[in-house]
Amino acid sequence: MAADEHISVRLEERLKIKIGEAKNLQPRVHGSATQRDVFCTLSLDQEEIFRTCTVYQTLSPFFGEEFQFEVPRNFRFISIYVFDRDRHLKQNKVLGKVAIRREQLSSYNNKDHWFPIKAVDADSEVQGKANIQIKFEPDVNKNKPCSFNTLRKLIVQVVQCLDLTLKNGACDPYALVTVVYTNGKRISKKTKVRKKTTNPQFDEVFTFYNSGSSSADDSKDVSSPNGEDPAEICELHVSIWHDSPGISDDVFLGEVRVQLRGMQQQNSAHRNAWYYLQPRSGKNRPYPTHSTPPGTRLSGDNSLGSLRLQIQYTEDRVFPASVYDDLKNLLLESIHVQVRNNFL
Repeated sequence: MAADEHISVRLEERLKIKIGEAKNLQPRVHGSATQRDVFCTLSLDQEEIFRTCTVYQTLSPFFGEEFQFEVPRNFRFISIYVFDRDRHLKQNKVLGKVAIRREQLSSYNNKDHWFPIKAVDADSEVQGKANIQIKFEPDVNKNKPCSFNTLRKLIVQVVQCLDLTLKNGACDPYALVTVVYTNGKRISKKTKVRKKTTNPQFDEVFTFYNSGSSSADDSKDVSSPNGEDPAEICELHVSIWHDSPGISDDVFLGEVRVQLRGMQQQNSAHRNAWYYLQPRSGKNRPYPTHSTPPGTRLSGDNSLGSLRLQIQYTEDRVFPASVYDDLKNLLLESIHVQVRNNFL
């Protein structure tokens, strides 16, 4: 094989997870029965792949179930959701979850570890990524003083998204592109809805102007009053939504924030990059919540209880069979080689 020949290496990942037990779960607040009927699900990102049996009438269930499998695809988080099977209300209610980033799995290898159970809500349950292109161009206006000639306009395109979350079995996504200015003003522009896809592609290209430029009507919406310095672009905010007209409010699928305040941040921003979608920041949520982004900020907060896990994560890099041809031939030919006895 030539020394410069490219060799493709296949990554094989294996996971073995033992869901041991939970403790200090919160009791029910309705009815006389305060105990819970508890089971767990094991998910890659938000795709369920295994489920434990249900343990009845307890707040400290013991599962003792082990799951071993080859990882079928790339993933960001391994998540274990804890559910209460409420026979009175005839529904399963999620109590919380433990989510571990793929990069952190090896640090827990072959050790029992107690993880705090974290709250779950619609704003923290996001997955997927977005390809965003941005470009700054001069906004030259000969009718303005020289100080305005160098003001720049921002051109944005959300090219596509991958692996978005299904909401009630559906995904009709669109992107909402918002620019925030230094005086607090916001301008938002929306793509068309793409139907029935978790991997949408968007064609729209949006242009945003710093105030002080008369080349777009946007400028009059963000200009600063009383002769102050004109407002400038300081942040790009791209959020992805599932369109659900006539049923409920549109459903949040994730967001990306890019800081663009000043020339330094604008010059350092990636012009064409993939961004993992993030949970909605607390200040932009429609109601207060104490949940945390999945897989982050593991702490001593055990207010929702704890879950004991044992994890074994292995990675094997497998070369193509042709790489081993020389070794294979050597072993096959060895049966015909006579070993000389050099002992006296």
